[in-house]
Amino acid sequence: MDSEPLVSSGRPARRWALCAGGYMFICATVVGIVLSDILSLFAEVISLSTAYWPIIVASPAFVIGAVIWWVIVERRALYTYFPGALFGLTTALVTGILWTTQFIRVWGFEMVLVPEVALLIAIVLGAAAITGVFTSVPLMYARRRFTQNRRSETQ
Repeated sequence: MDSEPLVSSGRPARRWALCAGGYMFICATVVGIVLSDILSLFAEVISLSTAYWPIIVASPAFVIGAVIWWVIVERRALYTYFPGALFGLTTALVTGILWTTQFIRVWGFEMVLVPEVALLIAIVLGAAAITGVFTSVPLMYARRRFTQNRRSETQ
């Protein structure tokens, strides 16, 4: 009887969670570089190091991505594209909200109410969300292939 496990366990699941975090860190760094006109200003405004700001801005995506991958995908052994896209969307939005919270902490909530600032935050969160969904699909494809190969080896 071939049945799906309800909970994925073992080293491959942990490795995939760490790989997902690393993958999202790389994707977040690339998005940071692509949106450098907006994000470099944001980094400067909240007093981040201007030399390494893309890496600093992307760094939470590693931990957030690993945890979210574990919770959404590996813990339930859901290797379909919808949980993969949900992982990318959630990782991008949580990372973006984290930095928006840092901005609010530095400048106060009143700055978010300024229409231009609110528009910039919306553009960055929107671009991050869309990118998160699209970049997570290849990762889920790889995870599905790995799972299929493991099943065929055991049969």
